[in-house]
Amino acid sequence: MNILLTNLSFHATTDIIKEIRRGKYSKSILVGTSIYPYGYTSASLFVDEFIRQPSYYPEKDYVEFIIKTCRKYNIDLIFAIDEDEIKILSRYVNSIPAKLILPRFEIINMFCDKKCANDNISSLNIDIPKYILTNADLQNIANGKIITRKRVSCASLGIKIYDTSNVQDISSLSNANNIIQEYINGTEYCVDVFCDNSGTPKLIVPRKRIAIRGGTTHKCLIEKNEPLISLCKKICEAFVLPGLSNMQFIVENNSNKVFFLEVNPRIGATTIATSISSVNLIELFIDHFCFGENLKDLTFYMDKVKWGSFISRYYCETICESYENE
Repeated sequence: MNILLTNLSFHATTDIIKEIRRGKYSKSILVGTSIYPYGYTSASLFVDEFIRQPSYYPEKDYVEFIIKTCRKYNIDLIFAIDEDEIKILSRYVNSIPAKLILPRFEIINMFCDKKCANDNISSLNIDIPKYILTNADLQNIANGKIITRKRVSCASLGIKIYDTSNVQDISSLSNANNIIQEYINGTEYCVDVFCDNSGTPKLIVPRKRIAIRGGTTHKCLIEKNEPLISLCKKICEAFVLPGLSNMQFIVENNSNKVFFLEVNPRIGATTIATSISSVNLIELFIDHFCFGENLKDLTFYMDKVKWGSFISRYYCETICESYENE
């Protein structure tokens, strides 16, 4: 089969390539695109065909680029993993001549906005870090710390931590593009979730974040955390999230109370940790979404997980002698 992977500079595209090459679809033709020239990222060296992709905007021009690429290379399946891109493509999914598995645009748009996501998750009686809306709210912060975070961002980038003793007026931190919340001193978890085409969860794997680099998990522990698994089931019941997504939580150190952080309606940058410690998720994804194979129930795949596994990323250098700095 022919597979298109966009945005080769993202960690997840390299991981998808690894999982394809080690599975039964290893002979697939991989077409990759990037705004950067060939050789700028390792992933560009691992695909069979490389294409420079244009900017997302004007978005109709970008969608036309995707459509033309699909037709030229007879693409069967597309993996798109950038939030800005999937928001655009989800509006045109019926016009694209290849399989593209995404939640509905309304769900993607809601989860990409941290404020909207928090409000919707809170309505499910799932705890979120307390909002700081007024100067009076600062007086009720037990640990004396708050955070600001961009409403639209990824990989935990743009988060800033402040000591409340140094904040005289909350308006100096507040604007329409960010939210202010209580800082939770705790342990962060990413949870990889794989759902079938109806949004029914088939695998839910919490990963305790041990080390982080640039907002991406570098080392993690595969942990069978039942409270987190239950919360993910609850979220999946409320919102249809076919395919791969990842959910983030923080468990407060003193109380073990779980707080929701975000849902990313896409494959995560470290989802490969779940894949190598359980089943080849990309292979399973292709089996089900491209060839209609029925999936087993949640218990079957959860029993495949090597709980307690420690996963660490390692990188190797590559050289590309034909690189051009355009």
